[in-house]
Amino acid sequence: LKAIKDEGLTLIITSNHSWPKHGYEVLNRCGIASLMDRVVFSGEIGRAKPHPEIFAKAFNDYSLDEILHVGDNPIADVDGSQKFGSYALWVNSRDHYRNRRKVEPRINSRMVGELRDITELPNFLGINPLSEF
Repeated sequence: LKAIKDEGLTLIITSNHSWPKHGYEVLNRCGIASLMDRVVFSGEIGRAKPHPEIFAKAFNDYSLDEILHVGDNPIADVDGSQKFGSYALWVNSRDHYRNRRKVEPRINSRMVGELRDITELPNFLGINPLSEF
């Protein structure tokens, strides 16, 4: 995430976490809270993904040419963000939804790909995460 932030990209988290206080604690423990431009928890606004209101709350104050929403849930993240009008990238790390729940995201022109692990994101974006060394 630091390499992505260093490229000047805006980083926003949208989470279906019901307890924002706990969500912020997790982000701080992981060391990523300070990298975020905005964090929106569903518990703060009373709407969860895939509802467009959580995406609107996250993105509407920014003048962004394009939005790429990266998430692991094919319905909440991929379908929800595409319906909002952003591009979607599915992190399908364990084929959980595909194998256990038999759920696939609705694929359209705004679905730009699928990753197996979030650590693949910088390379997907054409960013070298080791460029600062």
